Amino acid sequence: MTIRNLGDDTTTLTAEGTQLKLERPIDAPRSAVWAALTSAEHIPSWMGPRNTTAKVGENDVKVGGKWSVTPAAEQGSDVVLSGEFKEIVENEKIVRTSVSSSDPQSNEATETIILVDNGGKTTLKYEIQVVSAEALDGAIEYGMPKALIEQIDRLAELAPKLG
Repeated sequence: MTIRNLGDDTTTLTAEGTQLKLERPIDAPRSAVWAALTSAEHIPSWMGPRNTTAKVGENDVKVGGKWSVTPAAEQGSDVVLSGEFKEIVENEKIVRTSVSSSDPQSNEATETIILVDNGGKTTLKYEIQVVSAEALDGAIEYGMPKALIEQIDRLAELAPKLG
């Protein structure tokens, strides 16, 4: 399979088969990145397009806990992203399912987020495993890489303020 490079100057983003992999250095301690990722207070500040605020529905960060977020509506639609936490290692790892209310069958995914401590800074590794190569191709064509990089940029801007 062909690896497609979709990243920019700050973020490595590749797509291959049914996987999207992102890696990004963040100038903040791992605990601050964790807080930004997992706190219902902070999620609205980074999830979604710039100059918008997401709405957190559920955020029960434990194995078996549910989560749901409505990123700011684009073009008048309110799409809800939701799922279940499958693995939690505090300050290190999150594995969760994810589905979009816009098309639950083709948008089903498993997300793995790993935070690597680099002496007071953090490397964020984020992998999305989708149900099919066609689903990933559709997400890429719809603009997922740009949106994902923008979200991670916002996260990288927020985390240093928390640490």
